[in-house]
Amino acid sequence: AEKLFGADLGSARAFCRVALPEWLAILDEIQRQFLTEFDYSREAANLELVESNMRKQFPRHLIHVPKPVLDLCTKNVLVMEFIPGVKLATAITQDLAYAIGSEAADKFVENFRYRLRGIDTGGEADLTNALRGPKRRRGCFDSSSLSHHDDQCIASPSEGLPEIVLPAGGCFGRCFALRRLQRARRVLRNSRSRLDRLLYVHGFQILINGAFNGDPHPGNILFEPNGALALIDYGQVKKISKVQRKQLARLVIALADHDDEAIFEHAVAMGFKTKKMDPEVIVDMAYLYFDRDGPDITGGMDARQYLEHLQSVDPVVSVADDFIMACRVSLLMRGLGSLLGREVSVAAAWKKLAYQALREP
Repeated sequence: AEKLFGADLGSARAFCRVALPEWLAILDEIQRQFLTEFDYSREAANLELVESNMRKQFPRHLIHVPKPVLDLCTKNVLVMEFIPGVKLATAITQDLAYAIGSEAADKFVENFRYRLRGIDTGGEADLTNALRGPKRRRGCFDSSSLSHHDDQCIASPSEGLPEIVLPAGGCFGRCFALRRLQRARRVLRNSRSRLDRLLYVHGFQILINGAFNGDPHPGNILFEPNGALALIDYGQVKKISKVQRKQLARLVIALADHDDEAIFEHAVAMGFKTKKMDPEVIVDMAYLYFDRDGPDITGGMDARQYLEHLQSVDPVVSVADDFIMACRVSLLMRGLGSLLGREVSVAAAWKKLAYQALREP
C-alpha cells in the first residue's frame, strides 16, 4: 500500500509540475504527512502526546482523545481505548432531521454548503415549506378565537435560517412552523457551540502545544452520548517549533485585525513568495489559507478556483511549507462551519490564543 501510495503521489506531482505548479509545495507537504499513516507505532506515540496535552487542558466530558495501549501497538497494529459515539456530521444531520424532517434537513445542509460560495440553489423555499408543515384539514382546528396578523417574518438568514414569512391567517400552520423553528434554532445553537469548542481546541493544539492533528475532518470527530467531542485518527500529526508558532501567531493577529501591511510582512517571513511579490496576492493568499474564504474574499469562487486565479495574476514561487497542515486545519474548520450555515473567521477565533503564544518565553 505504501508503494502504491508513493506511485500515485509521484504521478500527481508530475501532473502538477506541468499544469498546476502552485500546488507542488502543498502536495509535497501532504505526501510527507500522509506517509506517516503507514507506521502505527509512530501514530501511537503521537496519539499519546496529543492525548496527554488535551487531558491537561480540557475535561474529558468536553474533549476526549483516545488513549493508546502502547504495549499492544506495533508498526502494523494500533490499539486504543474504545470511544462510543457517532460522527459529528451525522449527529448534526440527525438532530436537524428531528427538528424539521429528514428530507428538509438534507436540503438544508446542501443549501448552505452552496450559499457560502454565493450560489443560490433555491433550497430556502424547501426549508420554509418544511417549517410550515402540512396544510390544515378542514374542520380539524378552530382558529376563530385566535387573531390573524399581517404576513410575519419568523426567521432570518442572520441566525442561519432562511427568511421565512408566514402568510396572514393559517394559525395551525403558524403554530406548527414555530414549534419546528424553535427546534431548528436549538440544533443550530448547540452545533455552533460545538464548532466554537473545536475551533478553540485545534487552535490550542497548533499555537500553544505545537503538535496537532492535520486531518480533523468531520469523520474524525465523534459526538459522544455524554456530550463530549471525541477527536480520533492521529496518523497525520504535525509538529511545529516555538519560533514557527510565534510566526503564525503574528499572522493570525494581523488577519484578525485586517492589517494588510502586517499580513504581507508576516506572510513573507513565513515563506510566502510570488514572482512579482504583489502585496495584494500575498495578502489574499494569507486570508485564504489561514482565515476565511467567503464570497467577499473569493468573489464566489471555491478555494481551488481562487488559488488558480491568484496564480494567474502573480505566480507562486513558494508557500510556507511548514504551515501547510495548519492551513488544512483552517480549511476543514471552515468546511464544518459551512455545514452549519456559518462563515467562520479562523483568525478571529484564534486571536486570543495567538496573543497567548506570543507571551510565552
